[in-house]
Amino acid sequence: MLPSSTEFFIAMRYLRAPREDGVITLTSVFALVGIALGVATLIVVTSVMNGFREELFNRMLGFTADATISTPGGKIVMPEELISIAESDSTVRLAAPLIEGQALLSARGISSGVLIRGITAKSIRYKPKLYHSLTEQQRAEFAHGDSVLLGEQLAQRFALDVGDSVSLLVPQGVSTAFGSLPNETTLIISGIFKTEIYEYDSSFVLLPIARAQNLLGYGNGVDAIEIRLQNPQQASDLKLRLQEQLPTRSLITTWQEKHSSLHEALIVERNVMFLILTMIVLIAAFNIISGQVMLVHDKRQGIAVLRSLGMKPNGILRIFLVIGCVIGISGTLIGSGAGLAFASRIGSIERFIEKIFGVRLFPFEVYSLPSLPSRIEPIQVASIIALALLISFFAALYPARRAARLAPIEILRNA
Repeated sequence: MLPSSTEFFIAMRYLRAPREDGVITLTSVFALVGIALGVATLIVVTSVMNGFREELFNRMLGFTADATISTPGGKIVMPEELISIAESDSTVRLAAPLIEGQALLSARGISSGVLIRGITAKSIRYKPKLYHSLTEQQRAEFAHGDSVLLGEQLAQRFALDVGDSVSLLVPQGVSTAFGSLPNETTLIISGIFKTEIYEYDSSFVLLPIARAQNLLGYGNGVDAIEIRLQNPQQASDLKLRLQEQLPTRSLITTWQEKHSSLHEALIVERNVMFLILTMIVLIAAFNIISGQVMLVHDKRQGIAVLRSLGMKPNGILRIFLVIGCVIGISGTLIGSGAGLAFASRIGSIERFIEKIFGVRLFPFEVYSLPSLPSRIEPIQVASIIALALLISFFAALYPARRAARLAPIEILRNA
């Protein structure tokens, strides 16, 4: 039952304690600020965790495949058959051959180990991060046999630019009477890509698929078939459908499986952070309880007078519930507003702090992100608000019930 106008008026009068009851008012302010801080922190942290996860996987999927078909322990000798089976599924946008290997990159008298990946020129169009980091001319030049694409961090390490030449040495490739000998080739850099993931930008070299086959001595074979989907979230469903159609030894690996440890770690971290930060709201709830208990003790005579005038125990209960709920609702609204404002402008705040203190809060080399991401999920924010309101209600319930149980005769007798 909702409080009447009289009960609400009395609750507001009690909430605005006079000067001599300043301790009670201060406790209520601490409770309100605690709830606001807890709600704001929860919204900001969960939004950053959501943004971090989304950015990280979007950038990974902007460079790697949504799913791959491979043959454990060997190369795919006839990739056309597997490509045809994959492309028969309506959710598949692209199925293309893929080669991966290790090589030694040499340029300007410097050498370093790199990961080479042979891809088709067509597949670049289906890799958003790779596609948008290259110009139309660079994408066209890659289709030629002697072109190579380097990651931005790798190119900076070697002080290379578009048009420079590099040498690639692989441990296998040339078959002789004495076995397989190292193979070396010189290629021209046709473009420098930027995925904004340090691992990829600092160690990957992309070659045309035919050039990679020749360099590694694969003939017409490939390591895998990469698949791009209309929606990457459909990768698990695609695996179930294609597994029955593919040859027995073929294996489909989805992006969720490939990055499962990272995916699960981010979820666990987000849940643990949510649990820890909820403690802030619980601490503020204890402030509501202590403040309400003090208020009930201070207003005992007023409660006795109200009961003597005919107010029911439920009316007293509602008065003190209103006080606790006003504190909880006010703190929740202030905290949610502050949290949403902070989360939506976190990039600007980060740049401001870096400019003021002259430090990098989130180095790209460590976090693989140029800035701190944030993604606000309305359902998650609503859950945080509902949790804070629920905690505030139950925190106000105990002292309110205690006030309702006070016997007016005993209070007046001991006055």
